[in-house]
Amino acid sequence: MDYSFSLIRMSLDLKLLWFTENYYPNRGGMAQACDRITYHLRQKGITIDLIHFVSVKRKFKEQKLLHGINYSFPIEEDVSHSLNLLWNFISRKKSETPYTHMIAFGGYLPILAAPVFSKWMEIPLITLIRGNDFDLNIFSHKKRELLLYALENSSQICSVSSEKATKIRKLVPNKNVHFITNGIDLSNWKLYDSENRIKAKWLKNSDLKNKRLIGIFGHLKQKKGIELFIRAIQKSNYSEKIHLLLVGEIEEKNIELLNELEIKYTLLQFLDRYELLPFYAASDVVAIPSHYEGMPNVLLEAGSLARTFIASKVDGMDDVLEDENSFLFQVGNLEQCTKAIRRFMKTNNDELVEKGQKIAEEIKKKYTHSIETNQYIDLLKKTK
Repeated sequence: MDYSFSLIRMSLDLKLLWFTENYYPNRGGMAQACDRITYHLRQKGITIDLIHFVSVKRKFKEQKLLHGINYSFPIEEDVSHSLNLLWNFISRKKSETPYTHMIAFGGYLPILAAPVFSKWMEIPLITLIRGNDFDLNIFSHKKRELLLYALENSSQICSVSSEKATKIRKLVPNKNVHFITNGIDLSNWKLYDSENRIKAKWLKNSDLKNKRLIGIFGHLKQKKGIELFIRAIQKSNYSEKIHLLLVGEIEEKNIELLNELEIKYTLLQFLDRYELLPFYAASDVVAIPSHYEGMPNVLLEAGSLARTFIASKVDGMDDVLEDENSFLFQVGNLEQCTKAIRRFMKTNNDELVEKGQKIAEEIKKKYTHSIETNQYIDLLKKTK
């Protein structure tokens, strides 16, 4: 999509007040997404003052940037007191340069504070739903009403998966709900010689003879479907020919299960984003067997490096992947997951490369940061 210079100039009139619990130096997909989206919106000339809610152990911090300011705002045990102090701070700020929009980006505190602040400031609220902020809160008797209040008082609601957008529309049918996919900045996301050397050295030092490497990356919590995937490996009758590469945090019970079933694995601690490049590339396939999700960064990061996937057909995976380019199964279905693993093991290396290349081409066409940024600009421009 080609955006004219006049559109970019018009975007300079936008000034956003952005609330988030997930931002650098936090780790995880939501923090990466928040950093990416706000960075590229600022690059388009949109002013963003970002309030990052942080632990009371950290100090208030102000960082001036091109087109905006980042504030680290400590939240005390008495959340109500902290948010009243924040309002005093914001009410002084807004008199200097009025904000045009309020943005709530994931987490409990943005969903708690943003609907109230937007009404007091008389500006439209846009709520950006990612994953856990919906999936967990909607079934929490303490947080459901807060979530629904935020949705009902939003001028616009965005989700990163079409499935979640459909769920939200059914809960708040009179609201404007949009699906805006995650994007990836491919300008520096590529394998350089240094990453290839790390990959080659790691593979050489690993005991992978006649085995295929399945990579699983991220916060490997219960929702990620790790236990189901481990049991599917055993059931596939290919467990002796598979080595799991687990990168991130994993529950101890799943480590115990791997040891009990004698499935070989390597566990690496959580790595920063660019440190993942050689390990994505080393994997023969990447697994995302989640029970529910948003759109995991792993999906676009590994996919753009021409990795194919064993994945559940749910949320972001169902938006991006197809049976022709991946090994998909119905979410939570052990039998189908087992069959997907068998299909992968029976697929030769040339076919795996071909599938991965199809995914990489699809991501370059439909899931870039520029497409993501321009969709948010469109939304902001029509929200009054």
